[in-house]
Formats: sequence, structure tokens, C-alpha cells
Amino acid sequence: MDTSLWWARIGAAHGRQGVRAPPKRKHCAAASRPGLLSVETVREVLDQVEFVDISRKDLIDAASLAPLRSNDALHISVALRLEVNEFITYDRELIDAAERFGVRAVSPAGSG
Repeated sequence: MDTSLWWARIGAAHGRQGVRAPPKRKHCAAASRPGLLSVETVREVLDQVEFVDISRKDLIDAASLAPLRSNDALHISVALRLEVNEFITYDRELIDAAERFGVRAVSPAGSG
């Protein structure tokens, strides 16, 4: 998907002409696993991801999940609120933590 036009519209909407799209990069998941995951595979997975807003309650709930890393606690807090069936991560620590809280976490790379 070419996002150049989208970035140009965003720039114009904010009074900035000549806004350029960020350079296309490999997703870190594909870059860190050459030969195992293609950029196309990672994009196919990410195209099916639903983004949700984080609430103040999510932040408060995440704080109660110590001693988890803050990002991990936030992911788990939101997953619990949304009652998700599973979530996807490449992070082994997050997979283990999620499962301790009853959330199924899987890795497309097969490590979870």
C-alpha cells in the first residue's frame, strides 16, 4: 500500500506542505528473523490487527500487574478488558506473562 498520498493529506491538514512519508522499512519481526518470516507475511498479519484506544483504567490496571514490564502489563491489561481470545507477540516474556494471567498469547514464528 502506498501511503505517500495519505501523508501528503495529513501534512496539508496541519498546514505543512511537503510532508514526506517515513521511509519504508522492514518490520522488526521480519528483520530479526531473516529467512523465517518474510516482510509480506508480517504485513499480512498486521493488516488483520485491530487497534484500540487505551483508557485511564487500563493504565491503572496495568500498574497492578507488577512486576511486569510496563508495556507487557499494558498489553495484558487491555487484553483482559477486551476479553480477547488470544493475542500475537514475538516476545517470549510477554507470552509467559500473558499465560499467567489466563490470556492465550501466540507467536506466528512458532515460539509460543
